[in-house]
Amino acid sequence: MAPKRKLVFITNREHGASNVHLAVSYEILVNHPDVEIRFVSFPSLEKHVRAVSDQARKQVPAKANFTPIIFHSLPGTPVTDALEARFKTAFYKTMMHPPGFSGALQSYKLMGNFATGWPGEMHLQIYAATAGFIKDINPLLVVLDPVFVPGIEACRDLKMKPVMLSPNAMKDILAQQQPRGKMLWKYPAIASGFPYPLPLYLIPVNIYLIFRLILSLVLSKSLSAKNAYMKKNGHNPAIPFTAPANDDTVTWLVPSLPEIDLPLAFIPKNAIPCGPIIMEFAPVADIDAELASWLARRPTVLINLGTLYKFDEGAAKRMLGAIEHLLEKIKDVQVLWKLSAEREEDAWVGEMRKLARDDGRLRIEKWISAEIAAVLASDTVVLAVHHGGASSYHEAICAGKPQIILPMWVDLYDFATRVEYLGIGLWPTKSSAPSWNATELGAAMVRIVEDSEESRAMRRRAEELKELCRKNQGRKVAAERILEMM
Repeated sequence: MAPKRKLVFITNREHGASNVHLAVSYEILVNHPDVEIRFVSFPSLEKHVRAVSDQARKQVPAKANFTPIIFHSLPGTPVTDALEARFKTAFYKTMMHPPGFSGALQSYKLMGNFATGWPGEMHLQIYAATAGFIKDINPLLVVLDPVFVPGIEACRDLKMKPVMLSPNAMKDILAQQQPRGKMLWKYPAIASGFPYPLPLYLIPVNIYLIFRLILSLVLSKSLSAKNAYMKKNGHNPAIPFTAPANDDTVTWLVPSLPEIDLPLAFIPKNAIPCGPIIMEFAPVADIDAELASWLARRPTVLINLGTLYKFDEGAAKRMLGAIEHLLEKIKDVQVLWKLSAEREEDAWVGEMRKLARDDGRLRIEKWISAEIAAVLASDTVVLAVHHGGASSYHEAICAGKPQIILPMWVDLYDFATRVEYLGIGLWPTKSSAPSWNATELGAAMVRIVEDSEESRAMRRRAEELKELCRKNQGRKVAAERILEMM
């Protein structure tokens, strides 16, 4: 029997980065038993990699030559943990800022720290381990998270050309390559929350913000100090933010399509729009029959603000106020709310969950055992309320559900702009972000759930984009491209 072809995925631990790698590895594992898949990441991702192998095994014939994904643990900590240690507070709290001119500048002050990532000594340890794994495995191809800088450096020094698999939208990756300087005057500066198209009066402000962003990185003391440390130790640091423009011989696989992003005039040959890349999921009924039965009772709004954000009492009460407004205005609707609290032991958490149990139309869960994508795919779900993460946005797009975005930081504001531009949702918190106002949020939920010309138009447009994504299944397209390069 011929030896299996070796393929390595190297990614950060954080869900936003790792989800696309897990989804594509699953697709290859199920359909290509001649490929041996390795994963290089931090230990906390191992259980998720094991779950992908277990799920794939169920789809493979019993007699097939099935090899589960082999996991290699990196030293050090995930980058968000390293940043929390530096800032001495939860990562999401550090990231939060309002939209607009002053809010964007507030976020740019920290951009150099985000670009710095790990302390110099830990970075070198992670780099050495990554390079060692690549040399020991000797793969035909490396699939790399483009913000995992130690991996970029390891591939560079080993003269191995990786494939970049990014979780980000096309505009975020390709804006700098658009002709006639469109990055400056056509697309909203990151973290600004400016509308698209940019009104004329905001163009000078937008240009100023982009130059301030560049300066924040160039003049970052923490990044300069780290780079000096690494050079002193004989290491050549890579730039912290890479893009297709940096090397047109490196292929980028992007989990998006032109139709679900802001318009782009130019897509380079080395950037492949695959379509949304989401994990294969089992129907809710196969995982949690009781939840499936509850979902089937009536139209449902799903509220899920991602894995990083944790509710405090004030934010939870404002959310509850918005829900009560919706339930009062529309009787034939129910709400499933995934509530992750800062401290689960606080009295208000138990009281709120008890309130939900007493009200048959509100269900508050700490954890939902079924995949969120599976819940969204349920016929009765009529609205997705989320924070604007790339995964949440793409899952809702694939499910054909209108969206309400509650952005809280940096790129989340871009996704809020996207849903309004595409006509598939609302951003009702422009004046209150990064928080929300119960009345405004409740009214926005009513606007989408009620039967009106506006809500029907949103549902039609969301359904059209769902059909487009069904024809371009990003997970399969990305897997095919990777296999072609092996």
